[in-house]
Amino acid sequence: MRGRGPYCDLHRGQVAKGKQPTPKMVPRTGCDAEGCDRPHHAHGLCDRHSAMMRTHGRTEYLPVKSDLERFWEKVNKTEFGCWEWAARLFSNGYGQFQAECSYGYRPYPAHRWIFSKLNGEIPEGLVVRHRCDNRKCVNPDHLELGTVQDNANDAVTRKRTTQGSRSAQAKLTEGQVIEIRRLLATGINQTAVAKSFGVTSRCVSNIARRQTWRHV
Repeated sequence: MRGRGPYCDLHRGQVAKGKQPTPKMVPRTGCDAEGCDRPHHAHGLCDRHSAMMRTHGRTEYLPVKSDLERFWEKVNKTEFGCWEWAARLFSNGYGQFQAECSYGYRPYPAHRWIFSKLNGEIPEGLVVRHRCDNRKCVNPDHLELGTVQDNANDAVTRKRTTQGSRSAQAKLTEGQVIEIRRLLATGINQTAVAKSFGVTSRCVSNIARRQTWRHV
């Protein structure tokens, strides 16, 4: 409300107190963020940039990192040569990496993803094997292609399986199996051998025919 003289009541009161009159407010019409033409919402910013400022303390977007950049950020290089995956794992112990696909993003086994990224698409029927037997490892030098059978053979030769006496269900040891075969070779019948070792005749028969304990 304007009173006497060139000032309204508010500005006349300020002048009376020796203060400089408040400049006339000019309504904002646009966003102050660089390159933004959206309408003003609050504090000189549009609704989108105002929300960004409240949440992140900035009005610009950070540069988007590539999948490869994000991948290496999740890797821990150990002194033993293995580059271990330091993020989420699948239930089988292999690394899990969220990467771009044809319909958005999906989880990939980390070792398979980096191998295909560096060497091209993995041929159908082949798997990516670990030379180091470390499922978390994504060091390209520790990875190679092979078949499922190659992987199974590695598990046996490198003693990664729970065969023989290491199995929780095993009732015999490797030494006992060797002794069973020796006794059978002398002509002792399977029933007698089975009774002396506390196992069934079928168990002894499988050992004799090498359907079980084939590694001994």
